[in-house]
Amino acid sequence: MINTFNPNKTYAIIIGISDYNSKLISNLQNASSDANLLYDYLTNSGGYNSDNLYLFKNEDVTVSNIQNAYSEITDKMDDDSLLLFFFSGHGASKNDRFYLPLYGYEADDENTFFMDDEIVKLFHHVNAKRVLFLFDCCNSGDLARKDEDENDSGITLELMERLTENSSTASRVLVASSLPKQSSWEVNQLKMGIFTSCLLNAFKGGCKHAANANIYLFDLIDYLINEIPYVHSEIQ
Repeated sequence: MINTFNPNKTYAIIIGISDYNSKLISNLQNASSDANLLYDYLTNSGGYNSDNLYLFKNEDVTVSNIQNAYSEITDKMDDDSLLLFFFSGHGASKNDRFYLPLYGYEADDENTFFMDDEIVKLFHHVNAKRVLFLFDCCNSGDLARKDEDENDSGITLELMERLTENSSTASRVLVASSLPKQSSWEVNQLKMGIFTSCLLNAFKGGCKHAANANIYLFDLIDYLINEIPYVHSEIQ
């Protein structure tokens, strides 16, 4: 479940970059406000303890800040903890590799971006049984292992089946807003990214279980799979 937990064992790293200090990357309109909106929801309505949330925007989005937050969180967590990692900003692919350019991106400076394997390694040994990655950026499906049965959401059918087998097992789940070589959209009508808009709607009641008002991971993924294409078609 997403919203039934001990707030003292629930953690989040929330990142949004709209204004890049880089000649190589264009700015975005809503990525940093996306991060703000998710942070505000989690602290005001989502039951998260603000002491366990790390919010980084624009110039604060650096390799060192993210690594330091990760180190602090891992010192606090145990097997029963839950970690949510959210990123809104640019994502890119180069030579079949996915990477996240950070605030001061320079192509020849490894301290200004995360490569795909670095992201995986950073969170591979986290103590928490449950880690949920949410990426609202272009090409983010490159982070997921691809299967022939992959559907249009970037979620494999095999993964969907495993999620329903036993919700108590340890899991690392990545939900990407786009497939490899696919764009992720932010729109003026919503004043946020489509993915983040649908995610917040899901948290606020869009996919709460009718019987107990809980949000289950499988229901969240199913909601996003159906709602994101619908919203995108409605605003075209």
